[in-house]
Amino acid sequence: MFAVISFFLRFQIIERTKEMIVTSDLTGKQYDDNEVFYFRNPKQCAFYISKYAIPVDIYTDRSMQLVFAFKKEDHFRLRDEWNNRPH
Repeated sequence: MFAVISFFLRFQIIERTKEMIVTSDLTGKQYDDNEVFYFRNPKQCAFYISKYAIPVDIYTDRSMQLVFAFKKEDHFRLRDEWNNRPH
């Protein structure tokens, strides 16, 4: 039984650290799923784009909402400015 548990734990760790390379249907470019954040808020996406953050990918989800993928570094650079903007 220990061997089964050990195998299961090892499998879980491998799965969590495994890279998922995604190919954008829009641009045909590939990106690592672990290096982006996904946003569905169009105002936040427009704000990021106005601050020169280029979406890595844009697609529609099952509910036909636009989903924008931005690099994590762009999000970290802009999140405080987004949160502190005048409402």
